[in-house]
Amino acid sequence: MARTDPRESRQTGVKLVIVAAGLLLVLGCVTAYDVAVGVDQDRQGSITVTDQRMDDDRPRTWTVEAWNDGSKPFTGWLRLDIRDEDDDVVFRTWSGQLQINPGSFTMHRFAHDTPTYAGNMTADIVLHHGTDRVTASFPFTTEARDVDTGFTVSHLWTDRDTTALRVTAPNDVDTYYVSVDDRSTRRYSQETVHGAGTQIVELNYTPELIDTEPARVTISSDNGKYHYTGKVELERATGMTDTIRKWVVVLRQNMPFIW
Repeated sequence: MARTDPRESRQTGVKLVIVAAGLLLVLGCVTAYDVAVGVDQDRQGSITVTDQRMDDDRPRTWTVEAWNDGSKPFTGWLRLDIRDEDDDVVFRTWSGQLQINPGSFTMHRFAHDTPTYAGNMTADIVLHHGTDRVTASFPFTTEARDVDTGFTVSHLWTDRDTTALRVTAPNDVDTYYVSVDDRSTRRYSQETVHGAGTQIVELNYTPELIDTEPARVTISSDNGKYHYTGKVELERATGMTDTIRKWVVVLRQNMPFIW
């Protein structure tokens, strides 16, 4: 029977130990890498609706908290979609851009009125952050009612991230909601405005408007008496003349006594 050289056995054993150690090192690195990637991508969002106003004779409102439940800050938006009985989106508006740190939240209030429609509708409130979407849905029923147009609206200017409208509200209006809905990929924030008379209402939007674009403006008074819907042509102010015109309007708005 052949005899085994002890030196060969020792060498084989050393090789096996080296191979085993190498495998453990590789597995350890892979595991550590996976954990690191998981933590880095931990941007978890959630939404909580803390208050709803569902009166039939006034705009419906939803107060929304957008939470960051993850371990990394994220940038996001809230969106309100109103769907009719045919599941068609008849209204869409957005919050401004949200910057939310881990464990924190930000609050936004949406409003919508459909005085000419009677039937079942659904409000979808969506949190966009990165490629993720979180949705909460709220069905409701609405009745048609008589309202006046009330408001007058004209477009003033559009900058890189803001569009401005001149809005005149009836004297008995304390609060109203302004939305621009162009049904494109652009996100226009819904603004809550206080006070009657003529005001410049600025709405943040993204991405940037390069030239001109048609859009629909919707304005609802909080008392439920007035509702305006009309089309405007949003035009990007790029030249010196447009810039001067913008500042003339601002001066008139803030210092009327000089005119």
